[in-house]
Amino acid sequence: MHWSGEGGPEEDDIVESSLRAFEAANPGLRVKRINPGDAGSFYTKLQTMMAAGEPPDLFYVGNERIPSFAALGLMEPLDRFVAADTASTEPGALKIADLYPQVVDAFRYDGVTAGRGTLWGIPKDFTTVGFYYNKDLFRKAGVPLPKDDWTWDDFIATARAIGAAKDDAGEHFTGAEFVTWPAMVRAYLFTEGRDVVGETFDDVTITDPKAMAALERLRAWRHDEEYALTSGRSKIATGSAVFSTGRVGMAGPFGRWVVPEYRRIQAFDWDFAPLPRGSERANIILTVSWSISAQSKHKDDAWKLVRWLTNVEGQKAQARLGLAIPSNRAAAESDAFIDQAKPANDRGFLDAIPTSKVINWPPNAKFEQLLGTNLDEGLKTGNKPLPEAVAAFETLWKQERDSPLGRGGFPAMPWRTLTTIMIAITAAGAAAVVLWFRKRPLPRHEAREERAGFLFASPWIIGFAV
Repeated sequence: MHWSGEGGPEEDDIVESSLRAFEAANPGLRVKRINPGDAGSFYTKLQTMMAAGEPPDLFYVGNERIPSFAALGLMEPLDRFVAADTASTEPGALKIADLYPQVVDAFRYDGVTAGRGTLWGIPKDFTTVGFYYNKDLFRKAGVPLPKDDWTWDDFIATARAIGAAKDDAGEHFTGAEFVTWPAMVRAYLFTEGRDVVGETFDDVTITDPKAMAALERLRAWRHDEEYALTSGRSKIATGSAVFSTGRVGMAGPFGRWVVPEYRRIQAFDWDFAPLPRGSERANIILTVSWSISAQSKHKDDAWKLVRWLTNVEGQKAQARLGLAIPSNRAAAESDAFIDQAKPANDRGFLDAIPTSKVINWPPNAKFEQLLGTNLDEGLKTGNKPLPEAVAAFETLWKQERDSPLGRGGFPAMPWRTLTTIMIAITAAGAAAVVLWFRKRPLPRHEAREERAGFLFASPWIIGFAV
């Protein structure tokens, strides 16, 4: 089970072709493919199938969901498969050392910290993040193009210069779109050696003076200056789409997923620059895995398919879409990824890998939701003063941690056992009713009328019992 996302029908066709080739190479195995559409529809469908006890054998999982899925026991640990393939000389065996270790670690979780411990997925591909920039607006504003070691001071100076420039009608351009999604704000803080939490999610560090100073700087760029950053209240275009208008000099932080959309831009020239440096160089790994269901009855066959879908040739085919970086280093360094198509700076994505981190997320998804909602109010829309928005996040997260539902740890509902018990009770009850009827000495016509009445009422009786 997968989604196509920004890859559209081209990605869908690649996955379909790969599956048919897998079937041809493995006679007797058949793969049923489920593609609900985008990521949102995918996770809704996946959770519905899991709740029904009928999950797909193999499915995508974003690295941010690994802690929650692992905590719920939804995925099969993959270490035994990896160990067997590492020792194997069989053609097609997956050699984990051929993949970027930082990307592999994104799917490790030890029950406390993401990036450590048990392996729960094999990365299909990944991305680092940075800013896409309009080269024509840089020239118009008379500013140099970004270098790979540029800083936040360079970023804001460039944004101000572009915001000061005007078109032929006298209208100002805007320096940059800076999204405040939780992952991107945390990546921004990483460049200043800070994060919103410490070693555990009980240790909230967002109010650390250096973290607050970095957040206040970002808030001021948007709300205390004109034309430096896009308005957080825009109803016209936001996120990645605003870059395509040609009115914004830079847009990000985004990964490779916007490239298929941006390659359709004809009105201006553009390229990519990695995340600017603060007190240190930093970036993040965003990635999706192939993971095997813990309930799968075909785990060995599912692993064969994982091998197939992550081999070098398959990764190269996906890379040509421009959508992501292959997790296989040989494929990433090949001309399938470093090609002549835009962006010219493909190497910028790869050079950021050594200083990239796996973002640690808790099993409780409310953390990301609460962080995102409150940061938006403090950094994007400005509906709340930043200190008030941060304090609201701290309070709400503490309430969530302290609540029994927030702590979790509840055992899974034994639906199969309960269903078996209900069926047994229903069968025993039905047998008792039949015996009771047979032993009652009723005239034949009265017995027929009684049976007809019970048959008429049986749907309601059965429904009530169930």
